[in-house]
Amino acid sequence: MAKNQELNAEMRSLIERTTLLSMEPSFPSQDHANEAPNIALTVPSDVCTLLERMSGLSLAEMDKAIQELQRVRNFLRNERERLRLEIAEHLRLTQAAMGSAKAVSASVASFGTLAEDFGKSRAA
Repeated sequence: MAKNQELNAEMRSLIERTTLLSMEPSFPSQDHANEAPNIALTVPSDVCTLLERMSGLSLAEMDKAIQELQRVRNFLRNERERLRLEIAEHLRLTQAAMGSAKAVSASVASFGTLAEDFGKSRAA
């Protein structure tokens, strides 16, 4: 954040200098005749340097965002696989529980008929 503010301040300064240069009178005096070409040549190089620094920051921020997105993608893939395995295990346990419940129910039903048969044979 501080680097962005610093770059913004530099950009404003360059724009102000460029604007002031363009507002100078067009008739050259002896003092300004030698000065203007040097200033005009340094302003574009300053702008180029500033743009390179700004694009460097932007590229670094994009690289960080890409890396973070890749980490999130990997996390989500791992979570998807973990959930798939947990659901498969839950399904297996549910089917085993249903099988056990059917076996217990069948056993209870057979005990009921055995008890009835036993009761009838004692009564006779």
